[in-house]
Amino acid sequence: MSKALEAGDLVVLKSGGPTMVVTATRIGDGSGAPLSEEGDHELADAFDEWVGCSWFDDQAQFHSAAFPRVGLATQATMFDSTAD
Repeated sequence: MSKALEAGDLVVLKSGGPTMVVTATRIGDGSGAPLSEEGDHELADAFDEWVGCSWFDDQAQFHSAAFPRVGLATQATMFDSTAD
């Protein structure tokens, strides 16, 4: 089972890409609907946990989107520590 994500966590797409900040999570009602109802979401029925993420690209442009939880991996931060 994957670690539960919280706002502020750092994640990356398992397929690669920039590090993103989790801004919201949604565990659905079984309908598979994503965080946003806009657009064509043919794959929405396959997923029931969505994660809202934000990031800046190489040109410092801000982006925000929702992704299925199964497609994300967590990233360690410089604040993570095993020593006290």
